[in-house]
Amino acid sequence: MHFRTHIQPIPAIRLAILVLIGLLCLPASWPAGAADKPLLLGVFPRHNYTETQEMFRPLAKLLSQALGREVQLETTRDFESFWSGVSSRRYDIVHLNQYQYVQAQQDFGYKVLAKNEEFGVSTLSSVILVRADSGIGSLKQLQGKRIMFGGDRSAAMSYLIPKDMLESAGLAPGSYREEFALNPPNALMAVYLHRADACGVGEAVVQQQSVAKEINLGEVKILARSSAIPHLPWAVRNDLDAGLITKVKQTLTTLDRSDAGRNALKRAQLTNIVAATDAEYEPFKRATRSLGQNRHAK
Repeated sequence: MHFRTHIQPIPAIRLAILVLIGLLCLPASWPAGAADKPLLLGVFPRHNYTETQEMFRPLAKLLSQALGREVQLETTRDFESFWSGVSSRRYDIVHLNQYQYVQAQQDFGYKVLAKNEEFGVSTLSSVILVRADSGIGSLKQLQGKRIMFGGDRSAAMSYLIPKDMLESAGLAPGSYREEFALNPPNALMAVYLHRADACGVGEAVVQQQSVAKEINLGEVKILARSSAIPHLPWAVRNDLDAGLITKVKQTLTTLDRSDAGRNALKRAQLTNIVAATDAEYEPFKRATRSLGQNRHAK
């Protein structure tokens, strides 16, 4: 025997009511803008890949909460890969070095919002270091020596500024052996382990907790220090919604006002993130022009 089931169609008005009830039953915590495309936060490889992920994950999470929109953290294992992301405008929000910012602003439409504050200051200096027992007492004595730079030729504090310091001391390109480590801490490690005679890095590298764990800093010394320039910038693509850009800047520059924000700053080894303007980086633009660095060096 066959049974035929009759299914009565739901009237349109009743269907509309059921859909409305379903929408009202969604969790109240569903974030505004959750359906929007995730924002990508790019962080340059100042530290190694794993350490960078651990350092900036809490900050990315706070940005997600504040913006009501997923923020995905991305870093790379080398400067070239990171720059590929910048030049393709892959990153919506980006933390990068000063030279990278200058090029990103001029060529790819990025806008600076803020800059790091580390150890209570929002400026940076480059240093050239040697082993304390090297017998080297001046930059001129580095002629013919092996000098290690952290990153690549786009590394502001670890290459461009130290190179300018060397040229100012009379050491022209070719008068010393120029080599590169994967990142600034590795450049310092090369000097410590007698694998290089000197290194050029940002002074903040010497103060990093991870470096202090690996190196007896009493065995290295600062041979020369540059003048101060604005700290590492945070920027956004300038085609983002103006309201979104304002929220990103407000979130970054008020992290020190909450426990969660202060924890995120601590994890990132920062004391604060403060507002910044493009005009602050003009002296650095002039310095890079004087070195003939008008385009990103591969």
